[in-house]
Amino acid sequence: MKLAKKSKTTNKQLALERCRRGVNVIAKSEKLHKTDVTNYEIKLFADSLLGVVSDYFDRMLIATAKAYNATLLTEDSKLTSIPREHRLFSNLKVLSWSKI
Repeated sequence: MKLAKKSKTTNKQLALERCRRGVNVIAKSEKLHKTDVTNYEIKLFADSLLGVVSDYFDRMLIATAKAYNATLLTEDSKLTSIPREHRLFSNLKVLSWSKI
C-alpha cells in the first residue's frame, strides 16, 4: 500500500482490493498465526528501540517478531539494519519481500 500511495500511475482502488484479499489469505492460512498486539515483553523490546526507530508501529512490529522469535518481513531498509546495529536484536531474522 505504501508503494501504491507513492505511485502516480497505480490504480489505488485495485491496490486496496488486492491488499484486502492478501490480508484475508494471510488470516486464513494454517501456516501463520496471530500474535498479541502487545504484552510486557513486546513493550520492553519496543521501548529498547526508542531513539533508534522513531515510528511507534515499526518498533512494535520489530519487538513482536523478537518476542515470538519470528521472522520480520519488511521492505524498510532502516528496519532490516536493526539486527546489525542493536545487540539485543542480533538474532532477529529479517526477510524482504523481494527474497520470497
